[in-house]
Amino acid sequence: MNKKTENLLELVNSIKEIIRRDHLDNWFDVYPWLTGQLGNINSPVWFIGENPSLSGVKRVDRRSVDKTENLQWNSHNGDRLFREALSESGLKHGLPRSNEGWDCYITNAIKEPEIVSQRNKKKRDRNYLENQAKRWMPVLQEQIDIGRPKVLVALGGQAEKILKYMIKIGLKAPKIEKIHHYSYIMKRPEAGTRRGPGHPDRILEFKNSVKEIASNNYVNNSKYCIRQVKDIVREIDNPPEGPLWIRDTAENHYPFPISLDVGNGKVIDITPEIDRMLYSLSKSVMDTCFDANKSDFTDSEWGRMVKQAFGMALVNQDNELSMEEVAEVILKSVTGKLRDWIDNIPEREYVFGCYLCNVHDLEPLSMGPVRFEPRLAWLERTYGNSSLSKVSLLRIQRSWRGERLRERKGSRDAMCETKILDAIGKSDFVCSVAVSKMGSEAGSQKALTAARLATAVISLAWERPSSALDVITLPFDRQSYLQDYLVAIPGRPCGWQSSRSYISGGVTWLKKDDWAKLRTDFDEIFHCAGEVIKCFIYGKNSVSQPKILNALFRAILWFHEGCREQVDSIAIVKFCSSMEALADGNRVEGIQDLIKARLALKDEDKHLKRIKKIYTKGRSQTIHGKSDQLGQYGSNTRNYAESLARLCLRACLQWTVEYDGRDDPKCFSKLRMRLV
Repeated sequence: MNKKTENLLELVNSIKEIIRRDHLDNWFDVYPWLTGQLGNINSPVWFIGENPSLSGVKRVDRRSVDKTENLQWNSHNGDRLFREALSESGLKHGLPRSNEGWDCYITNAIKEPEIVSQRNKKKRDRNYLENQAKRWMPVLQEQIDIGRPKVLVALGGQAEKILKYMIKIGLKAPKIEKIHHYSYIMKRPEAGTRRGPGHPDRILEFKNSVKEIASNNYVNNSKYCIRQVKDIVREIDNPPEGPLWIRDTAENHYPFPISLDVGNGKVIDITPEIDRMLYSLSKSVMDTCFDANKSDFTDSEWGRMVKQAFGMALVNQDNELSMEEVAEVILKSVTGKLRDWIDNIPEREYVFGCYLCNVHDLEPLSMGPVRFEPRLAWLERTYGNSSLSKVSLLRIQRSWRGERLRERKGSRDAMCETKILDAIGKSDFVCSVAVSKMGSEAGSQKALTAARLATAVISLAWERPSSALDVITLPFDRQSYLQDYLVAIPGRPCGWQSSRSYISGGVTWLKKDDWAKLRTDFDEIFHCAGEVIKCFIYGKNSVSQPKILNALFRAILWFHEGCREQVDSIAIVKFCSSMEALADGNRVEGIQDLIKARLALKDEDKHLKRIKKIYTKGRSQTIHGKSDQLGQYGSNTRNYAESLARLCLRACLQWTVEYDGRDDPKCFSKLRMRLV
């Protein structure tokens, strides 16, 4: 019997003793799985609920075949939200609904299940709650003495009230923090607001509160990292009998063997559980030692890096060292290798073909790290940087002149030539994005987002930006192809229609002088957009007003998505979200304040009333699934929302260039310096 099972039996026996002593109904006779605890008791983070809901216990027991302890906190939408939040914060690994990968512990202050409505009536008598607290405090104290948690997180105000009373009468416990109860988020409207049950913002806030708990008390702790390393080493030193991959395949854990590279071409087999533990370690190492690099790597590539560094650090350990010392040496080696790898990542550009305009000798246009230039100019620049051979330079130039190329022998240079022709394709321009020291996956994702932001800012020069973005685009995002569909009318021959997915070639209706004027008129806006993109790619320390620039980033991103959206009602949602980002998330009232502060509009009251109607019925009801008027908000309303979002975005970009005050997005709406 392992230690975990021993602890569980001891605690269950303690609960049964109180049931016998106080002549309570023994719920274990009917629900033996209702142990009142779940997860890793040795975790530093514990979540404490008030007590089990008897109606919920009956419901989940009735519909479940497997009667295990995992039925606890695994019944309704609130439970699912709770488990998702634990998984996303790194406090649980594996599937949220599974009983594995626990890096936290869940229990109740009061172990006795009751019908919620009946319990609420009993709680009107203060003595009832105090007597329950006195009854069950010894069991909670026993749990705390076994696990020695770092923090108790009260799930809701009632749990916090009980815990504080227990401490008052003698409970020896660590610090207490409180978050909302997950059932309150999913089942009850928020007091004082119009946000109902399951509101997306409330769900996000709940998940963020759990992430904050994890960051402050759990993974941001080098001692915990050492403890994780010790657990992994113990698992590796004590593998199960037989070839691991045979057992794992038979039990459908993994369809292929899992190995850990330990250097010099050698590998060792590991179990799926060890693989999950290494992933958990990667998140802890990131939060503890590399917080500044969080946005520079995707979770998957950072996990691979930590796994590789761990394997290299695992070999050649001194057998004379204690397990604690071995873990410290391994962790130090892992963090050292990761720092070396990060320091040696070269700065680079991600390059995409781009349809911009018909002026092929356009001067390069830069927005911070993003650069638009004719493809021939980019080719010459790349050759000048020694990133391209003379042979490839000449062959690519000939190909772009329409000449047929002879096939080359296979080589890296030949492959590079082919990939350049494939990536840029028929587009006459190139969009290149310079990134800092970051992983290749994160770098490519950020570069693509930056390129899209830049095209959205260019489109602001037109009355209908969405029309401009139909032609200013990256071939990477969409290819031009013929779309066919059929039209069937009863009693008539089947018909058909065709259209193009989009027309490539960029803006073809302007002259070179028009582009020059656009560059002059938008010079300050392009400069501000460059700072927005710089903040996004290089981080908040690279700019002077990161909060304002982050608000602009979100606004431009939503605006771009709105312009590209095919469904009118969803496009309206995205344009409203763009304005809401500039209003610092203050919903319709904030958007109205933004319009009054930044725009000089005729019939202002009429516009304010119209945006309120669009926001409440066209945006909010669409998001919350309550709108029965989607058909009433078609292209005319979409065009209006797009036009208003464009004006707000242009005004805020222009205003930011001239503003040097407090770094607070609320200033967009509060400082009334009107721009026409």
